[in-house]
Amino acid sequence: MDVELFDRFLHRVRPKLAASGVSHVLYRIVADKAAAAEVVLLPDPGARNPLIGLSHVPSANGVVYIQNLAGHPEPSFRAFTVVDGGDASAFGGGEGPFDITPGALPEYPLLNLLLTRIAHGDVKVPWQHEPAVWVLRASLADMVGDVAGSGLDDAAGARWRAEQVLYDGIARRTAVLRRASVPVAEGDVEASRAAVIREVAFLAGLDWDDLDISTLASELGYSADEARWWRPRGIGCLEQIDLPEIEESLGWLGAHFPATTDLVESILRDFIDRLNEHVVPVAAQFESRWHTKDRTHLLSFVRALRQGASAEEGILASYSRGEDGELTLHARWQATGGVDLLAVRSTGAADGAVLVSAGGETGWTANALNRDDDHGTGQWNLADELQFLLPVESAETLMALRRVVQGRARYDEDCVPFEWFRRAVLADVVANLEGTAAEVPEHRRMDHEQRLGEPSLVTETRKLLRDGAGTPEMLIDIFLVWLVMKHGATLIAAAYPEAPQLASEDLDWDSVWDKLADAIDTVIRPLQWDDLRVGPLAEHWAIPLDTAEWLRPEGIGPQQFRLLPDETESIIRCANRSPIPLSHLRRRVEKLLGPDVPVLWDLVSAVPGLEQPWLGG
Repeated sequence: MDVELFDRFLHRVRPKLAASGVSHVLYRIVADKAAAAEVVLLPDPGARNPLIGLSHVPSANGVVYIQNLAGHPEPSFRAFTVVDGGDASAFGGGEGPFDITPGALPEYPLLNLLLTRIAHGDVKVPWQHEPAVWVLRASLADMVGDVAGSGLDDAAGARWRAEQVLYDGIARRTAVLRRASVPVAEGDVEASRAAVIREVAFLAGLDWDDLDISTLASELGYSADEARWWRPRGIGCLEQIDLPEIEESLGWLGAHFPATTDLVESILRDFIDRLNEHVVPVAAQFESRWHTKDRTHLLSFVRALRQGASAEEGILASYSRGEDGELTLHARWQATGGVDLLAVRSTGAADGAVLVSAGGETGWTANALNRDDDHGTGQWNLADELQFLLPVESAETLMALRRVVQGRARYDEDCVPFEWFRRAVLADVVANLEGTAAEVPEHRRMDHEQRLGEPSLVTETRKLLRDGAGTPEMLIDIFLVWLVMKHGATLIAAAYPEAPQLASEDLDWDSVWDKLADAIDTVIRPLQWDDLRVGPLAEHWAIPLDTAEWLRPEGIGPQQFRLLPDETESIIRCANRSPIPLSHLRRRVEKLLGPDVPVLWDLVSAVPGLEQPWLGG
């Protein structure tokens, strides 16, 4: 965590926020450049937390959430960040220094879940939170609450009650997890010692990601869209943030019911001991990712490479695999500061390659990939048995290695051109709405260069709206039509070089929605990246042509997709920044982009300040 960079960033944005009057804002830090942070303006929290529904943008390497509460008691300026290097909190006033504490975000449990979900795509917590842990913590908390309110003395009656309530809690929650597991493991669980012990093997190997989110939401009382945003791990952690730790529950029980505590501790010891017998070691779990034996030879291969290089040199080395599994050097590239994979372009017929960073003061890091798509990361200071167990963390590095080794640039999470088109249209609607709202601060408004090529119809509508003669519905309609045509033209030019481009003056406004919807459905939706020429895409996205030609459309297309917020966030931000009736916005969006547009509409309808009800019309 770079505290100095965080401090400089806060000092830079504080006066801008003070001048604009913005009180809640999220910044996405893009490509290690705090100066290039994207701004997400938020409404004041109301019945619903305004962070819920914001998306993970893979190209961003961190987020900063700021509460600028002018007029409130000090500290009135509060900031929380999650970046690739860690997390921190910062508190200050309208001026002066900030009190920054690295690693403090877990002290704010709900905020930690929200910001890690947005920054990483899934929640991250520093405590054990597996389904089996939830079962024990929640069941023990139920039991303590029941015994505390029972009016019983610390005698046989209390011990019997504690045992029954504890087994009942474990059985009920295990049954919930069984119904939500994939594949479904049906069946109720009896509230008895024998039945609970039989479930240990099921719980020991269970992860939150193994559960069906719709079933879990129904079982635990969450709305379907809320649960889809949180994902199973987020729901599991939400269920636990207000629960006492196991030791805390046992401590209270020991102080008030010592004899009962002995029985409860005996039950827990038995359960946990049997649970541990079934737990698969982490190393063994990651070992199963590898289809080849390359991992066991990579460490010695990398160490041999580093012996011949200075600490400032990075290395790319391809290797061949012998019949005995040994790795032999196929080709080697090295350069001060690191190897440019674009300059290498391909490792030829090699079985795999390893990209080794310059050593420097922190030691080397190596990322390996083979033709079987096995990949892993090694570091100079890891124990030998852990080397290359963890997958390559950087999606960009893995994509580039796949291009070099396998011949095709590919991310784990792929997309098709229509999915990029859909996100790009909605994200640019947001950019234009936020750029025209008078209360949006100066640093977020669209400048002239960003609106080059804007048709006169849009410019005139902006003027009408400023003068009070236009309607929000008119503006959103024109933005949607303009941006559909703008981004659609790029894909059509890349796929059909001889096709005439549709111009706005060719459109009859009464039939425009049907015409555009039909064009999107029949021309854009079926496209694959292999159908597109790289030149028009490189020009539209301002990518150097040599880079674009090397990565090809299947590389640069998903790369651009990863720069965009998802559809739910874009619709939420439209609702935050405009008085447009949501029923109108939804009707237009689903008409153009299809009824399958992946918007979590329940989250949009819950945005503070929206009219209710919002459907119909």
